[in-house]
This record gives sequence, C-alpha cells and structure tokens, in this order.
Amino acid sequence: MKLLLRLLIAYAANLAALAAAGTFVPGVTVDFAPAHLAVTAGILTLLTLVLLPILSFFTKPFIILSLGLRVLALNAVLLLILDSVSTWVTIGGLQPLAYATLITTGAHALTRILSPR
Repeated sequence: MKLLLRLLIAYAANLAALAAAGTFVPGVTVDFAPAHLAVTAGILTLLTLVLLPILSFFTKPFIILSLGLRVLALNAVLLLILDSVSTWVTIGGLQPLAYATLITTGAHALTRILSPR
C-alpha cells in the first residue's frame, strides 16, 4: 500500500513539474493534451524510479566532490532522456534545461518529503 502511494505521489509531482516547466520556462515545450501529458509524466516517473537509483549508485563517490549538485545533474540527464524518448516534450537549449531541472528537482524533493516511509 505504501509503495502504491509513493508511486502516485511521484506521478503527481512529475505531472505538476512537467506542467510548470511547460508553462513557465520558455524553450520547454510540453504537449498539454491530457493523454499526452499523462503518458509523459508516466515515462518521467518510470525513469525516476528505475534509472535514477542506478545512476545514483554509480555516481555516489562524486557526492562529496559536488556537494549535492550531483542530484541536479542526474535530474538533467533524466530530462534529456525524456526529451529524446518522448515526442511530446522538447527542451530547446541549456538554459531551459537548467530551469526545468530546478523545477523537477524541487518536485522530487517534495516527493521525498510527502512519501510515507
């Protein structure tokens, strides 16, 4: 039950982050059709739940060197993967990627705070 709740919270946070990035960040284009947004948020949630722990494991030694900025870099990588996998999200440059990364990192932090342990 806790796993399902965590999954739903992560999905809702990713959905909100994608909507916020598509609305407020110039250079980030998100298809706001309900089905497309739902599928895109699902893809980002799967990337976050499957790929992020693997990437985190292999980059753990760099956490001390980067003083926690590694999380931002990993979220940027996830957004770049989402951009390449999904046709409904387009990130047009480094500055939009940086702003979208800050939004999704905030959403992931909120997910960690709200999720039951």
